[in-house]
Amino acid sequence: QARNGWSDKQFTELLELLKKMLPEGNTLPNRNYEAKKVLCAMGLEYKKIHAYPNDCMLYHGEFEGLHQCPKCELSRYRQKQDDSDYDVSTKGPPAKVLWYLPIFPRLKHLFANANGTKLMRWHEDERKCDGSLRHLADCATNGMNPFGNLSTKHSSWPVLLTIYNLPPCPLVEDLKMLWEEGIDVFDGYSSELFRLRAMLFCTINDFPTHGNLCGYNVKGHKAFPICEEETCYHQLLNWKKTIYLGHRRFLKPNHDPY
Repeated sequence: QARNGWSDKQFTELLELLKKMLPEGNTLPNRNYEAKKVLCAMGLEYKKIHAYPNDCMLYHGEFEGLHQCPKCELSRYRQKQDDSDYDVSTKGPPAKVLWYLPIFPRLKHLFANANGTKLMRWHEDERKCDGSLRHLADCATNGMNPFGNLSTKHSSWPVLLTIYNLPPCPLVEDLKMLWEEGIDVFDGYSSELFRLRAMLFCTINDFPTHGNLCGYNVKGHKAFPICEEETCYHQLLNWKKTIYLGHRRFLKPNHDPY
């Protein structure tokens, strides 16, 4: 349904047709709603979190009970264009919704598969440490031709991007849970329960995103995250902008750029 952009009505008609084609007494769902109930029982659930219209933050945690954005003062709920006497506390359809996919049930499904779990245990059980590179843990390329054919007339390849402009607080809460306490997960390969823990290895982001992700101040004279109080800065008066200097301190004293 999602791959072909079908509506709920179209998918329901397909289910009704398939149910008629199958033998009598089959348990195939005959409606889109019933099919979604089957998927929810498999653990592939989602959470709908109300969001501020201007993407300021989420109505989550300490802000869950608010009806108005404390920054831009817009209502949490959708407002009619011709309603001048609209009350921000009036309930109705939310102005914007974030569909969050929890990571716990997906990790449990990942480890429940015996074949997949065996592959994930490869580093611990079957890896050979003889100095030969067999499995890439990370990779960065610049100008590589992934198709292995230098005669092709194009130099493009698919790149998967995920836009995550909203505050990542639901994901951070799940990651903290995995780091501090962990969750009980069934290992499909060894047929036993184990305590799954996880950590956030690293993030690659620009400077403003670093502030949003880590809660770090990225503005002002002492905002450079490495030097902090020893930051070498200069204020551009005409541009009203702070620039950070002294980057050669990270190079060797005899460094020659030429």
